Amino acid sequence: MSEIIPFRKQAKPQDLVLRFMHSVGHKKDAAFYLNLFTKTKPENFAIIVLEEDILRDDLDAIIFEIRYLMRLPLYPVVLIRSADDVIENLEIDSYFRKAKIAFNILSDSHDNQEKLNFIKDKIKRRELPLLHSSPKVNIVEELTSLAHTLRTGKVLFLRRSGGIVNQETGLPLNLINLQFEKDSLLTTNVINKQDALFLSTCDEIIRSCDHKIHVSIVSPNNLLRELFTVKGAGSLIQLGSKIISDKKIPELDPRSLQKLIENSFEQKTNPSFFQSSFDHIYLEENYMGAALLREHDDMTYLSTFAVGTEARGLGIGRDLWQHITKNHSRLFWRSRPDMFITHWYTKQCDGMHRTKDWTVFWKGLDPEEVSKAISYAIKQKDDF
Repeated sequence: MSEIIPFRKQAKPQDLVLRFMHSVGHKKDAAFYLNLFTKTKPENFAIIVLEEDILRDDLDAIIFEIRYLMRLPLYPVVLIRSADDVIENLEIDSYFRKAKIAFNILSDSHDNQEKLNFIKDKIKRRELPLLHSSPKVNIVEELTSLAHTLRTGKVLFLRRSGGIVNQETGLPLNLINLQFEKDSLLTTNVINKQDALFLSTCDEIIRSCDHKIHVSIVSPNNLLRELFTVKGAGSLIQLGSKIISDKKIPELDPRSLQKLIENSFEQKTNPSFFQSSFDHIYLEENYMGAALLREHDDMTYLSTFAVGTEARGLGIGRDLWQHITKNHSRLFWRSRPDMFITHWYTKQCDGMHRTKDWTVFWKGLDPEEVSKAISYAIKQKDDF
């Protein structure tokens, strides 16, 4: 058994994570997610799934990351899927005790209410709730039932591969939208057969739940980065966002839209902003993302593209963008050079023009239209 280094007692738990994330350039993200997670019911936080191979190879890394979470305090429900003798043979009890992690294990012979009572009780006692089940148990039924009982929207599989791996690049696919990408991933050679089978299992889990849920696959060493950064550190699999167009929005809520835009840009909108008229509006159903557009000379100007921090981590910005570009092939827009999204825009456009105050982007425009688009974009009033 390897040595597990204890925390310094005087260190504040929140500072430990924030300091760690600051060291890798993600302190702002970490503060946001820490605030988000601590506002939910403790049992809603997350389910972490551990299978035999990861327990044999990476138990030290798993314990290290979980110990950070427990000091925040965030208590994931840890589901161990292994043969009965694995916990004893791998001395898992000893590992947790040496790390000074209080824990308790419940077998899969209990019903959902008993599991829920067990989990709530252990979290209340500041103990890590561990559930143990056989790998022969149907994983879709097991996780669907557990996620429903806990009302959690987050399931994490810890795997050495770190995600669903793109065979061409050798890197995990950062985000998989099942609505748009599942069929192509399963019918091409982008991912290997093992990952394709696992992706199908994740698809079943997500579609079987009666509430919105996403599944992450991540390396044990990157668990904190996956949880506390917008970009993540593994593969995030989700069904995709429900984007409503202006023709199908029953009644726009101006206050919710204003809150989304101001949170996204971290600035207050000008009083005149909502007096403007827009020809097209695309809205995520829960006001987690929005796009406001105007028509100009047979082109479409993207006036506002707003996506909150949590929504960026869930890929809602990409879902919005797919709807916009599908419906508007002749598009142009602008962004401040120092905005975080400007770098992303450079990967989406056909061309760009930089001025001191703005970078103007375009997609699908004819060469003779570019100067008109630039002129129009630069002359628009500032929204903030």
